[in-house]
This record gives sequence, C-alpha cells and structure tokens, in this order.
Amino acid sequence: MRRSLMLLLTLAVVSVGILAAAVPYVNQNAETVTYTEQWRYGNPAAGEGLQIESLLTSNGKLHWRNTITLGKTVETDSDFYFTAQYEENRELSRDTISLYCQSNMSMSSSGPIDFLEQPETAWLADVLTAAAEQTPAGAEEYAVTVPLAPHLDYYEIADDSSLPIRHTMDGPQFWPTATEFFHVPVREGDVAEITISKDDQGNVYSLNYLLPNVDNIYSNGIQGPDGCWYLLFTARDSDGNPIPGAAPQGIYRIPVQKLDYKDDILDQVVENEVKLVYATEDGSALYGMEDDTRLLLTTDTEDGSTAILFDWATMEQIQTFPISGHYMGNEGGWYQSQMENDHVVTVSTLRQEESDSASQWITVWAVGEDGLYHQVIDCDTTAGAESYKQWISTWKLTEDGRYYKVSDDNAAEWSASYSNSFFDGERFLRVGYVDQYWDNRIHVQICDSQGLQYAALLTCNLTEPGDSGFLIQTENDRPTPGSVSE
Repeated sequence: MRRSLMLLLTLAVVSVGILAAAVPYVNQNAETVTYTEQWRYGNPAAGEGLQIESLLTSNGKLHWRNTITLGKTVETDSDFYFTAQYEENRELSRDTISLYCQSNMSMSSSGPIDFLEQPETAWLADVLTAAAEQTPAGAEEYAVTVPLAPHLDYYEIADDSSLPIRHTMDGPQFWPTATEFFHVPVREGDVAEITISKDDQGNVYSLNYLLPNVDNIYSNGIQGPDGCWYLLFTARDSDGNPIPGAAPQGIYRIPVQKLDYKDDILDQVVENEVKLVYATEDGSALYGMEDDTRLLLTTDTEDGSTAILFDWATMEQIQTFPISGHYMGNEGGWYQSQMENDHVVTVSTLRQEESDSASQWITVWAVGEDGLYHQVIDCDTTAGAESYKQWISTWKLTEDGRYYKVSDDNAAEWSASYSNSFFDGERFLRVGYVDQYWDNRIHVQICDSQGLQYAALLTCNLTEPGDSGFLIQTENDRPTPGSVSE
C-alpha cells in the first residue's frame, strides 16, 4: 500500500518592507493562498495522495501554513496566523562539533592590530610579525611571503561547537589540545602569503593571510547513539594527499564529559578515551541513517563517490556501494548526492560533447528487506528538469602545481535546487525551489521504477510587497540526519 508523504518546505520571505505596508495586503489575501501548476512532464495523477506543506513568512510576523495536495488537480489549504514578535521558521538541526585550520583570514581595524591579542592571529603572531617587519610604513596591501617552518612546528587546529562549552581568553575550548593530538606538521617549503597595510606611523591596520600548502585540515562530527561524537578527520595538502606525520585520517569516536563550571553544564572532550575506529584517506562526509542506528561514510575517488555503511553500535562494516549515479568519472558532467534517513539519491548531470545541452538522471538507493541498500530507481529526468544558461569554467592542474583556467563555456545546467526528498517504497518525490533569486516557484518531480512520471512548477499567488521574493528552507520532523560534510 502506498503511504502518503508529507514534505515540509519553509519559504522564508526576505522582506524589506514594513509590517504596516503588508497588513492591507494580508487582509485581502490571507484566505486565498493558492499554488498553480505549471505542467512540465507526465501525468499529474502520479502524485495522487502526496502532500507538500509550505510555510510562508513575511517580516517574521505574518505566517501562512499551506498544505498542497497533488493529484489530477493541485489543491491548496491555507491557514494564516500573526505573531506580535518576530518569529522565524528554521530547520530543525542537531548539535555539531568541528575541527579546522584557519587557513585564510582577513582583518581590518580603525586602530593598530596586535597579533597576539587576536585569537585568530595569535598562533601565527611570529609569522605575521615577520611580514610586518618587511612592510614599509604607509604601504597599502603590501604582499609578503613568509616561510612557516622557522616559526611553527604544527598547524593550529581550532574547534567549534554548538554545544555549551567553556570559554577562555582564546575563545571557546571544546578540545583545547586538538593541535597536539592531531599534530599536523609544518613542512619545509610551507609558506604563508600575507598582505599588510600600514598607516604612516607604521601601525598595521589591515591584513590577510593564506596558507596555500594546506588544502584540507577540516572535520565535522555527529553524535552517535552511545552519546559519543564521531568525527571524520582529514589532513591533506594542496595536491589532495595526506600530510605525512599527522594523525591517521579516519573516523574517531570522541567521548565528551559534562563539566560543572560556575553553575553551567559544559561539554569537553575526554582526550585519553578518543579512539580511531575506522581509518580511511578518502573519507568526505558522515551521515546518521535510519534513525541513527547506522552510520554512513562517503568517500571520494577519481571515479566518483562510494558509500560505506556501518552498524553504529559496533562499527561493523555492513555494505559498500557506489553512489555516483551516471557520472562515474565523466569529465563532461557532475553529480550531487543527498542522504536522507532511509534512502540515498544522486542527481547526475551529463554534458553532451560539442553541445550546450545536458541530460539529467536521478538514481535512488533504498533499504530492502535484507537491511541493505539497493538501487530502486534510475531514470532520465531531463524532460522534466528546469534549466537556465550559466558559465562553466574548466580548470587544469599543471606541472607547476597550480590550477589554470583552460575553458570558459556558456553551458546549460539543470539547476533546480532541491530541499528534500521522500521515498514511499514505490514513488520517489523530490521537491525544492528553482535556483533563481526572487523566485518562489516550487519544482516537483515524481519518479518510480518505470522512470519519470510527473514534473511541474508550482507558483504561489502570494507575493511580498515590494516583490522582495522568497527563500525556501527544509523543515523535517526530525533533525537533518548527520549531514556533516567537509
């Protein structure tokens, strides 16, 4: 039996008008919100029983909750409510932790900048001081390259978290010794590219720096069913290779303890219990799947992406399957994979040789009765896609280790940006918005094992005073599963 699907979208209106200007408009239209179908492909009856809930918000005080029922005809049931205080519909989200290296930064001030007093520059103070000493007084955007090895042993790894954490003079301290734990070494030849501006008295009032030899020292974490955090750590150079001497790359289990500090309950890593539970050099993202009973790791190679599924309680590897769809390393195309609680979807866009045209495919993997993911849908959705022209630039890595632009083509990209998707065992529903500014049209696609069954644009009659436009965000019954990518 097919189950009805409820897809929630938040259309948060970017409002520049004032409430008083909107009230007469609301009084006239509050009970008449409708979505009109602009048919693109297939049979509208394919959407029978599917519902989309859109939340329209104007100025944070005017709200419309609209239930769009698909089928042979599109029907809209709308409820309006007003809040005296600003109220924003936000996506439910889980707490996050992350580690990163501040590989680039810009800073300016009306007064002199003291490198040691700024948390963002304190770890590079000696390097920045060396650059400042080479910068003449009164110079603007003076460029200096400084070798790092004489001044630093390791790259600093900072932490960030949405958890309640201890704050010090240097900022939040979720993992105060992360730099020592992961020990990513500065190598001979690593440099900082620094630009400094000084006033006539020789005081630094503006600076920016770039560490070009570090491409990726960055990791995000997701909380597991055991209460520990699971963090995918990577440390790569500008060529994408692991940095020798750093801690092993892979998934780390990170226990966190609660600290009672001045009547606040704070979280901090228990470093002596941190453990590497899966080593990988190709990991790119972690996701909590199937109500957080299983952990999904995506890995990127030259041929595309692979998903590795783990039992989260035991970290036993269950399954490995490719998720690149029809891309498979095709240089004339691109792909994007999206992880939902019980399925994985990949949209592959393939450019045609010597042509501006492109084709689009949707491939869906869902959990079967055996508990494994199986490909259940693989269909050409080109006929139902929205397209517009955009410039696509191609860059090539040359022997000198730098990227150069080798082409700049006006190509057709299938550009609708999707907020969410659902699979009911038979039908796959994708809903989002057309990726153009000031556009409130919702794009709907419905597929099954036989292919694309229906595609349409749904246009709302409600427009903001001043035509300021709409922005769609996803809102789910549960926090976005994992969704922690580098």
